[in-house]
Amino acid sequence: MRHIQSALAVGVLIAGLSISGCQTTGHKPPPNEDPEVRAVPQVPFEPQFVRVPIQLGEGRYANLFAPGSYAEWQVPIAMLKSADGETTESMPATPTGFLIIEVHVESIFPDMSIAYDVVGFRGVDVYLQTPDGRMVRPSQRSVGTELMEIAEGALRHYGRTNRVYFPAAEANLTQPAAGPGAPLRLVLQGYDSTYYFEWPAKPMPGPEKQALADRPGTQKLKHGYNEFTGRTKGFLHRFD
Repeated sequence: MRHIQSALAVGVLIAGLSISGCQTTGHKPPPNEDPEVRAVPQVPFEPQFVRVPIQLGEGRYANLFAPGSYAEWQVPIAMLKSADGETTESMPATPTGFLIIEVHVESIFPDMSIAYDVVGFRGVDVYLQTPDGRMVRPSQRSVGTELMEIAEGALRHYGRTNRVYFPAAEANLTQPAAGPGAPLRLVLQGYDSTYYFEWPAKPMPGPEKQALADRPGTQKLKHGYNEFTGRTKGFLHRFD
């Protein structure tokens, strides 16, 4: 009799698992068949840092700009950390309709005429490379400070601060509302060389994680298991 009860229990268990699997497993259409595929929500772009250093992209001259060159994001933010860990306070407000980037560039290039020109962006193409891959050119460029000139042996060390103005509506800088976003670049291109300043997007807070035991799928599975075991016990009691 015990063998019969054991065999029946195993049979009921297998049948129950088969039915449960059929009920919980459904056909899900591939994403490209879903007629309601929506774009990822976007929010205005926010840089993680205000000040970022110059970086070499590619090209002929790796020493066209000196390492002391940097760019600052000019936005009305009271306090942000720079890429080197320093804190910048009381940033000037951006005029309505424009994104302003202040660029301090230095050069100790052996050809002093080129070094003099590049710190004033002469012969240098300047543009934004947006997070979504567009190229936006400035509507205006202006010189913000007097020329710095220091003799270093037989060379001259030049430096100057420039301001670059971009139409905010044309730039239309955004980043995903959740998850990592692509960086924004200010590109300097000239004399067969490419340099850039890169602002990573400020990390956006992700959705609050729910405990595994509180997730709807876990609760549904637990309820189904309790219901199945209850039915099995009730069925086996018939043979007591």
